[in-house]
This record gives sequence, C-alpha cells and structure tokens, in this order.
Amino acid sequence: MYEVPNDLRAKLMIPLLTNKAKTLLSRLCMDKLAKYTEVCDFLLREFHLTSEQYRDRFITTRRKSDETFTLFCSRLRSLFHYYLDSRKVGKSFDKLLSLMVADRLKTEMSASCLKHILAIQTAGEWL
Repeated sequence: MYEVPNDLRAKLMIPLLTNKAKTLLSRLCMDKLAKYTEVCDFLLREFHLTSEQYRDRFITTRRKSDETFTLFCSRLRSLFHYYLDSRKVGKSFDKLLSLMVADRLKTEMSASCLKHILAIQTAGEWL
C-alpha cells in the first residue's frame, strides 16, 4: 500500500515482531535477514498452523467488545480463507461443498473411526 522498497521491508518489520519471532530469526544468516521474502517464509514455516487449527479459530472466534461488525466480518472472512487455503480448495464450489460435508461427517464419527481417518489423510489432503 505504501510502496516500501524491497530492501527496507524486512528492516522495518523485524522491530515490530514478538520476542519469540525475533529469537527464531536469530537462526537466519545476515543476508537472509535482509530479504523480506526470506524472513516471511521462515516465520510462516516456524509458526505454521494446521488446517484444524485454522478451522477451530474460525469456529470459536468471538467479536471483541471494541470491534465493529464490519471488522469482525472481515476477520471471519480472513480466517475462513486461511482454512480453505490450507485445505487447497481454491475457487471450486464443489471442493468447498465436499470439504464442508467431510468436516461435518467427522463431527459424527466415533473417536476410533475419526482417529483412523485422520491417520490415513496425507498432509494437506482430506477425504
């Protein structure tokens, strides 16, 4: 939005990170720390959320008392979008429908059946 030059992006972002993120960045060499994409990719790999965590965040999130409904709606849309991206749904309505039905079916399965289904699912894939 502000058209910040690429060579300054990482330098501007790092001071704003949490202490945990800064500690993790100490593993990167100096030339990688100067590259915004390297820093972002590294942090995303380290803080990677699973599809189930994205789904849980979407379902359990609540509107904050100082948050407008418009902002809350935007936050919900983002959380749902992250979930769909993690499940590689893309823009296919049929895939979305299948995912929602599969998620709903999982809520009705016995613990042993669900454990078996989750064990045979490959990373990023769902049945």
